[in-house]
Amino acid sequence: MNEKILKNITVAKEYIEKVKRLNNPNKKEFLQSEATYLSVSMALFIILNSFIEIGEEIIEIKQLQIAMSYREIFTILGNETIIEDKTSKFLIDAAKARNMIAHQYGTFDKTKIYELAQRIPELEQFIKEIIEYLNNI
Repeated sequence: MNEKILKNITVAKEYIEKVKRLNNPNKKEFLQSEATYLSVSMALFIILNSFIEIGEEIIEIKQLQIAMSYREIFTILGNETIIEDKTSKFLIDAAKARNMIAHQYGTFDKTKIYELAQRIPELEQFIKEIIEYLNNI
């Protein structure tokens, strides 16, 4: 397996586990805890950056069209059936949240971080689909 992809899968898995430990399923408590919100935000940011790097590497290796945005990376992976359509759509939305964290556009709604943190199985699904794809090429 490609070393860069493997490194990013390892990082993503590590931070998914951190989100699982830090996450509070009680929405009110999550939103009231600045430490939890900030920690989970950073962990999700790192996970999504790892996913972006995985996507960029696959696009480069396969010599697919160049993505003009992070969201487009997941569109391309979906269109090429590297990942499932459902996963692609989820990650397109997740990339929007990643950009909100990175650039602090306006007043970012903490609820979006809470909602994304509740969708860990979908983050894990991306890794599963990438590993399946890589094992079949």
